[in-house]
Amino acid sequence: MSEDAEYIKPYYQALQYNHNLANDEYVRAKMQNDIKCMKNELLSGKQRVHGHYEVFCPDIYGLAEYAFSLEVKGLLPNPWTTYSKYWSEHDVSKVDVIRNPHIAMEHRVCQVATSAEMQKWYKYQECTIVSSIYDTLALTLSGADYDGDTVCTTDCPQIINAVKREIESGNGNLIVKDGESGKELKSVIISDVPGLMEVNARGYKNNIGSVIDRVTDLWTLSELYPECRKYIKIGTIVGAETIDFAKTGENASFPVEVLKFLKDKKKGYWMRYLEKNLAAAQDEALSMSNAEFFGGDPDKKKRFVDYDCNMNRLCHLAEQKIAEIDKQTEVVSEEDFDYRTLLSGNVHANRDVYRKVQILQDKYKKLADGIRASYKSKDKNEKANISLRYRMFYEKCRAELLYIVPDIDKLLDMLILIYYTKRDFRDNQKSKDLLWNAFPEEMIARAKSENINKQVDFKKLSVKHHKNNLAESKKKRTGKITIASIDRSDCADNEVIFYKEDREEIRKLILKHKIVKRSDNQVKYERLIAVLLYLSRKMNIQTLTLRNNCPGELSYQNIAILAGVNNDFIKPALKNLKECCAISIETMQSGDLKIDVLYYGKPFGEIWFSTEDYNQAGVKIRDYFRLDKAA
Repeated sequence: MSEDAEYIKPYYQALQYNHNLANDEYVRAKMQNDIKCMKNELLSGKQRVHGHYEVFCPDIYGLAEYAFSLEVKGLLPNPWTTYSKYWSEHDVSKVDVIRNPHIAMEHRVCQVATSAEMQKWYKYQECTIVSSIYDTLALTLSGADYDGDTVCTTDCPQIINAVKREIESGNGNLIVKDGESGKELKSVIISDVPGLMEVNARGYKNNIGSVIDRVTDLWTLSELYPECRKYIKIGTIVGAETIDFAKTGENASFPVEVLKFLKDKKKGYWMRYLEKNLAAAQDEALSMSNAEFFGGDPDKKKRFVDYDCNMNRLCHLAEQKIAEIDKQTEVVSEEDFDYRTLLSGNVHANRDVYRKVQILQDKYKKLADGIRASYKSKDKNEKANISLRYRMFYEKCRAELLYIVPDIDKLLDMLILIYYTKRDFRDNQKSKDLLWNAFPEEMIARAKSENINKQVDFKKLSVKHHKNNLAESKKKRTGKITIASIDRSDCADNEVIFYKEDREEIRKLILKHKIVKRSDNQVKYERLIAVLLYLSRKMNIQTLTLRNNCPGELSYQNIAILAGVNNDFIKPALKNLKECCAISIETMQSGDLKIDVLYYGKPFGEIWFSTEDYNQAGVKIRDYFRLDKAA
């Protein structure tokens, strides 16, 4: 197994030893999902090439010569030459040096030089690329400096040739800012703690991502609008200033002219496949569908436009080629996976283990739903946080199951039987996440037909089990829904009063507009309007934002639970209520709905109920609006 095996998912490692796992529906689904991610990378213009990240470094031998009053020559005698131990060891003579993030033309093709003197003096420069003192490579790389900046280097011939073509066509000229700001920068010494804190604060305000997003939009539009090339050059300066904001205190921004130009421009079609835009692409489809369903203009909800540009043309070519490959390589599994190949002996599933697995699976689903609702952008820090939460959960599952059956071999046999034979788990392929991630090494061993002879420290296990129980005892097990936008706001403690007159007006509203013909549907509509009315009063606003597929927010699912109706009932019911002017609906770009409750009621008459708890309000509403009370 390679040294990188620890970065390979456990089911892929197991697949090396048991090829029949490819017929397992769980493993096959994981493979298909990873293939989809690879397709999205290709469709969004990403290509994997051979390369290396290195720390940008000057020819410090020349600096030493200057310090000792010697003639300054340096070890790299020619411009556009570099020394890199990595590339020299790989016998590469030419590389493209790229500043990351790349904005306009922060590339230069350099020769990789080496000599006995370089190998002697730069013996310990393991991860640096040394630049010559006879060129302007640092300026070319968007004003790079030598304080730890990293650059990307690649020997990919296609990229090298493309850079050469751009330079020959005149697009590789230096882009530098004219003059200085005239502002004297305040120096900070190492003992100045407040000063250092100020520098760190500025560093964390660095918003290079927004600069890159705007430049990406400009590149997409560059073939349609000639002025984009000028704006992209401005982006190079803005990007350099933004990167150096922590040191200089000067934070550049795009001129108003550029911002006005981009204001009404939408993203290119190809950008729908970027990981950060996948949710937006789904929202676009939902928003267009909702607009069409509720009588709006679907085209106004478009977020991604098929401009006539290289990236969109390449995207469509990739879509076509992928479709052809998919058609040619469609694979039908020849046989079902025989789970018995993973068993070590004859065993029956322990009832306690089965019940514990059911509980853990429910918790896993809630964890996954919460993460999907909470994390949208999936940036580097969010991914690390998500990974940590899952890892902690799997460790807890492992401890709880081993506490019941400390014999790992025996326990694993029970788990395999449960996940492959019990209907609750057999038909839900995602459920095996717990099996493969809580017991990764053991599952790989089973794929190799090896027994696991690990000794479990039961005393240590008991401590973990006790801690898990303490944590669980602190949680409220109410089984009620949670609406975070209410619970975390100033309206959380708002007490809502419902009057008997309100329920009569709601019933009259349904009968007046003849929304329904069946009495059971009448009850559902009455409940729905009552719930929407309660929530609007609770939040002190007439307009509610209904989120799509957000378990912990004001969503279709939570409205359905409060009203005691099926999820599928909500959308067509809202459409009917809109058509009879009981509510108004606006479809947002995200696919969410803005709902105005047109009957807001007036405080008068005899009180029906009063509560600040929306769950309790749901109980009251469901209890009153029942089939046996329908008119």
